[in-house]
Amino acid sequence: MTDIAEMISYFGWAQVVANFIDDGHSRNGITVLGDELAVRRCRISYKAALPPDIIASGARMMGELHKIKMMESRVIVVHTTTYFGTLLLETTAQLDMMDSYFLDIHHLRF
Repeated sequence: MTDIAEMISYFGWAQVVANFIDDGHSRNGITVLGDELAVRRCRISYKAALPPDIIASGARMMGELHKIKMMESRVIVVHTTTYFGTLLLETTAQLDMMDSYFLDIHHLRF
């Protein structure tokens, strides 16, 4: 997460949105990212925690991404498993969030 925080700081992005699976590993990773960003005078403006049950969270994922689309921050840090990350990318494509106005930084775990 230190590398991601360094990249965010290097490009001058003051705020990012964190999108992650709501489990112990991802929560800890996002907490570390928040601490690293605070050192660099950046912050996580919104944390979108999605439930680990992928099938049941499809509608919730769509709702969270729609909220993120309406926010000011256009940098999204995604901390998920590979399968969940793929579903997330497909959903962002459906919501037209794959254009030059958004930047997704993915940190996938296997």
